[in-house]
Amino acid sequence: MPSDFTATIDWGDGSSPTTGSTWSQGTINAGHTYLLPLGTHTISGPGITNNAGTQEFTIVAGQGEGTFGEISFTNGANAGNSTQFTINGTDNSAFFAGDIAFHDTASAGFGTYFLLPGTHQGGIVYFFDNASAGTGTFFDSGEIDFEVESTAADGYFEIEGGTTSGGS
Repeated sequence: MPSDFTATIDWGDGSSPTTGSTWSQGTINAGHTYLLPLGTHTISGPGITNNAGTQEFTIVAGQGEGTFGEISFTNGANAGNSTQFTINGTDNSAFFAGDIAFHDTASAGFGTYFLLPGTHQGGIVYFFDNASAGTGTFFDSGEIDFEVESTAADGYFEIEGGTTSGGS
């Protein structure tokens, strides 16, 4: 078996794979970070399933006057194993922080969420309707907001200067 090889991974978003890829015969494992463009990205149906065997990263940026980055989980969608989200805050009062919103019966599932601070507004996670935190892990230096009948369920929360409010 040759000791040198090359492989090209097309992630479909115009980026290249992260460093630190590992391989065994016939298998390449590489982590990837998705930086979503501004706007609302809706995830419905079963949600996010990560079968890669490595952590999958998504960054939700908030920037631009009147624009923002948001992931909206709807219906029964949830975040699966080995999914990590970084929700950025903003330092500019003309900009909005990034956010993730769970609607209907959507769940944070097994995801890990880092809500980053900003001098104007920290990253935000909203739970609406009957949505739940599932068994998600939250590191909150921004804001977590539970509305209507939403619940923290079996979520794990570390509040590091952020706020958590509402819900049941």
